[in-house]
Amino acid sequence: YTNEGIPEGLCKCKKLYYVTTAGGYTENMNFGYDYIKGMCNIYYGIKDVEFISAEGLDIWGNDPEKILSDAINNI
Repeated sequence: YTNEGIPEGLCKCKKLYYVTTAGGYTENMNFGYDYIKGMCNIYYGIKDVEFISAEGLDIWGNDPEKILSDAINNI
């Protein structure tokens, strides 16, 4: 906090990748991401926060190795 009581980001990084996996599909219900993005923007000074997701890993017929590989390539 500054002397005026305003939160000031002290982190030196410029970007954060939020990575999550799921056996099924979350249907865009990314509550954890929204929270972390808000914390990064307000308290840590990290304005560039990107969501990376690997979903459907446990669904029969899906290729979990490809799903994970695609997510890794997005980082």
